[in-house]
Amino acid sequence: MRVCLFVAGLVLSTLAGKGQATDFVDLAYQRATLDQKPEEWDKFVRKTKEHFETWSNDNPSGSGNVNRFLNDKLLPIAMGVPGGEVKNLKKFIYWIALYKVFDAQPPWYILEIAKENQQDIEDLHKDFSWERMSKLVKQRANEMPEDRKKKLQERMKKDKD
Repeated sequence: MRVCLFVAGLVLSTLAGKGQATDFVDLAYQRATLDQKPEEWDKFVRKTKEHFETWSNDNPSGSGNVNRFLNDKLLPIAMGVPGGEVKNLKKFIYWIALYKVFDAQPPWYILEIAKENQQDIEDLHKDFSWERMSKLVKQRANEMPEDRKKKLQERMKKDKD
């Protein structure tokens, strides 16, 4: 899971270019709406809003908490990111774009890791393609230092408690 989170952050950071790490939500939104026809994007958003209503009714303790909903749904999606499959990368970016739609704050690990990968961000952003992103994601998943993985895992465990 630690590698998933690192790579997930890298995926988002690749969309951020030279801007601030928090810009990636806007850029993810731009990417998502560029990749889909307007009616496809609208359908995705509508279905997500319906799913949120159902989730909210089924989870009284989280009722109305859109951040919790998005974070709960994002984590399993992020688990598929390290494999670098374009389909999984797109799904992940589309879900990040929902933070803009719902006017929600993305998770800390995404913000933190986006800041840490500026050089990769700049290099990929110059000539973006899903295939280049896929290659970089696979490479970074294999290169993540063990101490960084441990640090992320400890912080996430602390946040869950």
